[in-house]
Amino acid sequence: MFGAVLVAGPRQAGKTTMLARLTDGMNCATLDDPILRASAGEESGTFFKDNPPPVFVDEIQKAPALFEQIKLLLDRERITIGEFWISHCTFTATGI
Repeated sequence: MFGAVLVAGPRQAGKTTMLARLTDGMNCATLDDPILRASAGEESGTFFKDNPPPVFVDEIQKAPALFEQIKLLLDRERITIGEFWISHCTFTATGI
């Protein structure tokens, strides 16, 4: 298994619903929440101390700095089991 699993797709495709069911009982950080989004953007280095793995991060495209933190944690900790479950909306400017 991989340290991180990313599900990407268009809006309303069922990414969050599917991952929420797969990660039931796991920490969940939805970046639709403006407070969590601000924390992820401004303090990405400590975000996973407040939201420790295993964690489901919903709407990660709203805080792209978290990708680097996930990579650092995976490399440093040598995690081989799904600790990060991530949804990414591929919404475009055209709304498609």
